[in-house]
Amino acid sequence: MQDDSRVEKFIVFKIADRFLGLPMRDVLKVVSSPPDSGGLRGMGLVRLGRHTIRVLELHQQFNGGNLAIASDSPPFLVITRTADSELWGIAVDEPPTLVELSGDMVQRLPESDSHADPLRMVSHTASLTHEGTPATIFLLNAQRLLEPAHQT
Repeated sequence: MQDDSRVEKFIVFKIADRFLGLPMRDVLKVVSSPPDSGGLRGMGLVRLGRHTIRVLELHQQFNGGNLAIASDSPPFLVITRTADSELWGIAVDEPPTLVELSGDMVQRLPESDSHADPLRMVSHTASLTHEGTPATIFLLNAQRLLEPAHQT
């Protein structure tokens, strides 16, 4: 986001007590997570219609490596796509919210060099008030978010 007066839409969801957001242009759709089929979920996959898609579990990265808080099968998937048109689902516990943010609410973050740092996936932050309390939304960069999955 460059222009302070420009308003952009984001899908915002909560992971490990943090609000994360993806630009609406990077979200294909939000769906109910399908039931596990043949143990695919344990391999980080789900079957969605005729597609088998990878599931990205962000709970561990944004919860200091603690998986105890993550549910076994979050009920929603935020579907996005890589530059190579590969489908991915981000597992979320609650239905996401559509939020409009103006450029003056958003601040750019420096890129992180560490692949272990969850902030490597975050390109910007936004500050707003949620239910009367100040909140920070960590805006994810879809390409950075999915990049580690392609590295071997």
